[in-house]
Amino acid sequence: MITHPNPRRVLILGGGEGATLREVLAHRTVEEAVMVDIDEETVMLCEKLLPEWSRGALRDKRTTLVFDDAIKVVGTGNKKFDVVISDLTEPLPDSPSHKLFSVEFFDLIAKRLNSPGVLILQASMTDIHAMELHTIIHATLKKVFPIVRSFRARVPSFDVEWGFVMASKELDPLAMAEKVIEEQIKERVSTELKFYDGETHRYIFSLPKYLRKAIAEQKEYIEDSRMPVGHDTGEIF
Repeated sequence: MITHPNPRRVLILGGGEGATLREVLAHRTVEEAVMVDIDEETVMLCEKLLPEWSRGALRDKRTTLVFDDAIKVVGTGNKKFDVVISDLTEPLPDSPSHKLFSVEFFDLIAKRLNSPGVLILQASMTDIHAMELHTIIHATLKKVFPIVRSFRARVPSFDVEWGFVMASKELDPLAMAEKVIEEQIKERVSTELKFYDGETHRYIFSLPKYLRKAIAEQKEYIEDSRMPVGHDTGEIF
């Protein structure tokens, strides 16, 4: 979000408990946030039983909730977004999420991004003993986007170092100075950030040698030419 100069429209894929949406809406520039989740019942239960996660974000006037398949939603609409955030489950071979991490799906997302635009997604673990899937996701994104940057953070609830990737055709997070990041946080973010600042930005994008080597050497990527896209079902949003 901070990497983008003026993120006004944001698309969130997944994120059922509403925490990602909550953090997106903390940015004063955001005028519209569309959250797509396939499981309406789970989203509503989270709002009821875990209200501290969404903190009212699901009912914010800037929020549009869409309960449908992300492939169908992204593949049938024309509306453009400044930022797309993918908060989906692991793309294991037998998982419904596998297609949502494919070259074909990332190409669809690229067509829905404004210029400049940013895609951010959770991308499995980056620990030395469990980083292969992360490097495959990175390699898949490189088939679509010229700028692909991995970053990582230790997630206490998982107790592992979790990986994320940012992809863009124009914007490079490594080009951002710490001072600029601090200024943008102060100007744009309405809540106190407990983790992220300029120094943290530099740290999370500074990858260990073993991970950089594995990313550079990874040749495998995810593709699914059978993925049904472009259905004549009408534009959802």
